[in-house]
Amino acid sequence: MTSRERVLGCLARTGYDRIPIKHEGTPEINRTLMTHFGLSNLEQLLRVVGEDFRYVAPDYCKPPMA
Repeated sequence: MTSRERVLGCLARTGYDRIPIKHEGTPEINRTLMTHFGLSNLEQLLRVVGEDFRYVAPDYCKPPMA
């Protein structure tokens, strides 16, 4: 089961193979874990800890706000 299928199954209450995981590490903890596992970026860390969620944030492309 993919992370996407797992999260959608959990939200729809249709079933999943395990509870979806959301890692909420502080920058210091993330840096320590990345050093320990020899990782170079946050995406690699999220894969190692089994993170199932990702954030999507669009860029603001309107006129500057006053």
